[in-house]
Amino acid sequence: MSSNHRRDSFSNVSLEEKQLDENPTSNNSDSARPETKDAKKKFVKRAVNVAKLLVLALVILWLAKTLSENWNEISQYQWRPRYGWLVVSGLFYLLAYFPSASFWFLSLRWLGQRPNYFRSVQAFYYSQLGKYVPGKAMVAIIRSGMVSGPNVRPSIAVVGVFYETLTMMGTGAFIGAIIVFCFAREHWFYSLLALAVALASIVPLTPPIFARVLKVLRVGKNDPQVEESLGKLKFSYL
Repeated sequence: MSSNHRRDSFSNVSLEEKQLDENPTSNNSDSARPETKDAKKKFVKRAVNVAKLLVLALVILWLAKTLSENWNEISQYQWRPRYGWLVVSGLFYLLAYFPSASFWFLSLRWLGQRPNYFRSVQAFYYSQLGKYVPGKAMVAIIRSGMVSGPNVRPSIAVVGVFYETLTMMGTGAFIGAIIVFCFAREHWFYSLLALAVALASIVPLTPPIFARVLKVLRVGKNDPQVEESLGKLKFSYL
């Protein structure tokens, strides 16, 4: 009896070892998952870096093409650059975008993310190069790619890009309408047009409508947390 029992237990152990040998991947599936995640992170990081280089190359090519096509006209001017004023104008250009960059950081916080402020502002400025690429989709790709991580989901970062862009358009149109009305009343029709643009930009930002707009545009369709994040937006943020 004991010898038969030992023989059966030995055969069972041998069978289990054989199954493990035939299916080695099932043994290491759990240990392979972290390596797969690390590989994905490295791939995404490399893709973002390649995208940055491509955008920079496209901008340089676009500038070179524009200069070559208009060089005869440009060469007729007598250029006397004042480098001090160029530096000052560049600083004002950077400063002018700073409120929008900060607003984008706030929009991510409102959507339940925890971005780094410096990284968010840096991503905003880098993404301006994407505007020179046709379609301007690179703006969202660069910005979301740079802030994505453990505290920021890429799909929700894209939602933040839409929220900030529409807000900037509506605010700019509204300020333009006020300026035209105050200083050029004879062109009051343009003031009305600017107000129409402001309404067309701001109305979609109201929380219920904004959620529907994103559904139509299929933004974050594969991420269930996008809908949860949109529920955190309030009218007071506008």
